[in-house]
Amino acid sequence: MFNRSRLIMILAAPLAFATACAGSTRRIDASSNEGLVTAHDVNFKDWQDAAESLTNSLLQSSVLANYTAQNPTVMQISNVVNKTTQHLDTEILTDKIRIALLGSGKVFTTTAIGKRAEDDATKDARALGNDPMIDPNTVQPNRTVQAPRYSLSGIIIQIKVKEGGASESYFNFKLTLTDLKTGLGVWENEKEIAKQTTRSGAGW
Repeated sequence: MFNRSRLIMILAAPLAFATACAGSTRRIDASSNEGLVTAHDVNFKDWQDAAESLTNSLLQSSVLANYTAQNPTVMQISNVVNKTTQHLDTEILTDKIRIALLGSGKVFTTTAIGKRAEDDATKDARALGNDPMIDPNTVQPNRTVQAPRYSLSGIIIQIKVKEGGASESYFNFKLTLTDLKTGLGVWENEKEIAKQTTRSGAGW
């Protein structure tokens, strides 16, 4: 005889199991220390700490001391090389630094020059001079784009060690500012982040 109650229980069991296993999700304050601490990955708080520390150091350096909102300099954001074992989007770091530099009033960053040029509009706007539909008087002239005085580049490295039941990762965020007139490195600093985790049992 067909047992309807038993069928309902059988069908409901997987749903009840999935519901019981599901965790909860909540928003956290991105500026706080509430985020998960990952031992062998760079998390959002690490990016924040590295960007803030290095930007403050750069803005307080003697290199930028004489630049003001009335007399800013132009900087190119070059490559930050990822030498870690993780897949890192280094633009998270450079974008935070760019925002802080612009906010200081001392620095303008070029988005039209370099391997990481973000906006082709500067070059495209000048090509409009060949378009018969465009009023040539509105086309941006050549030789007006400002070349950068400085270039900011960097590297991120990671060292991992294990000892007994502990595992540790050391991350080093290093930036270098190059004076493009002389080719000399005129500022350099690093932010070190070390994290340790312990686990019971075998395997990591």
